[in-house]
Order: sequence, then C-alpha cells, then structure tokens
Amino acid sequence: MDKNKKLQEFWNQVFLMDEKTKQEIKEGLKEEDYVGLAPSEKLFNGVKDLSSCENVLDYGCGNGWASIVLAKSKCKKVTSVDTSANSIDNLRFYASIFKANNIDAFPIDFDWLSKEKDSIYDGLVCSNVLDVVDEDTSNMIIKDLNRVLKKGAKIIIGLNYYISAESAKEKAIVFENANELYVDGVLRLLNKSDEDWINSFSKYFKVIKLDHFAWPNEEKETRRLFYLEK
Repeated sequence: MDKNKKLQEFWNQVFLMDEKTKQEIKEGLKEEDYVGLAPSEKLFNGVKDLSSCENVLDYGCGNGWASIVLAKSKCKKVTSVDTSANSIDNLRFYASIFKANNIDAFPIDFDWLSKEKDSIYDGLVCSNVLDVVDEDTSNMIIKDLNRVLKKGAKIIIGLNYYISAESAKEKAIVFENANELYVDGVLRLLNKSDEDWINSFSKYFKVIKLDHFAWPNEEKETRRLFYLEK
C-alpha cells in the first residue's frame, strides 16, 4: 500500500464518528458554540481574517472547524475538501448544528488539486496538511495551491511543531528519509524548521508573518501559523 493510501485510511479512521456520539454532541451544543471548534484562539482569529474573501478553499478541512468559522463570519463561499470521507461527514454534521451555510464540502482524491482550474480562490486555509505528507507531496501541493489561487490571495497555513536534532536524540526519535516521522507505519510528521518552511513558501508566496500557537493543554506555543499572500 502506498503512503498516501495509508494516510487516507488512517485519517478516515480518526474522523470516524458513530451515531451515538453524534447524538450526544448534538444535545450538548448550541449554535454559538462554533467558536469552540478551533484548536486555538490564534487559529480562530487567523481564519476569521479571511472572511472578507469571496471564495476560500479549506484544503484538508478535517472536522471543518475553519470552514464553519468562515461561514459564520459571512464569507460568501467556502469550498471544503479532504481525502477522508469521514472528515467531510463530520463537517456536514457540525455545519448543520451551527447553521453554517455557504459551504461546499466533498471528499477528494490526492490528485484533485492538480486538476483544479487556475486562479479560482482568493483565500486559503491549510491546517496540518503540508507536514503530514512526504516532502514531494507537500511541495506538489504548495505548487498547485499557488496555481489555483488568485493574485493577492490571503493564505493561512497551520503546521505542527519542529523537533530539533537535540530533542530527537534526547527522546530517541528516529526519522526516516532524514525528516519523516512514522508511528505504526503511518507518516505523522514532516519535520522541517521555520527557515525550511519559509524557503518552501517563498518560491510562490510572500511571507507576511509567522506566529506560534498551542493546542489545548499544551504549555508552550510551538506550533506554527504562517500568514502568506500570493
């Protein structure tokens, strides 16, 4: 089985949600609770800044938190895609609870982006996608994202933390192919420094700002939040 197929199956399992769980979630949520879907306030605010865009692509949307934030912030159109069919199911489920309209959500194959027309979107959210695929795939996605974005498009990229060589040695972390971390045979991290990511993005985009954030229960803000512009 190739890497991408294994990744697709892994994330499809991660986003699997049974009907009992859905019912429990539905009973415990109100429309205004959509703000709690975002993993951090910084991510929420970064995505909300794209609400003035006409057509935003949420590439690798996961449970759809960013798409819902955009829809609730009056973004005219949100296109939400993911290779995991269960993630799209989650998005539609949450969107119905939070009454988030203007979201066109559907599952895709890994080659979907390469077939999209040029200069369609004027906004992009891509959170925890580029660093959970191999480097060739990551570079290909960045190149294709540049092609489907309009000039002046606003871009938010969320990335995991960087594991330094010293930290890897201390924690006995072993990378394959120099910077790929696998857990139970599944690629979980493409380990690149801030400078490496800046070099990758700068080939196509203007790097406006790099911020750092933390997920709930994390003490330090080590995850990366890039603001880019085409």
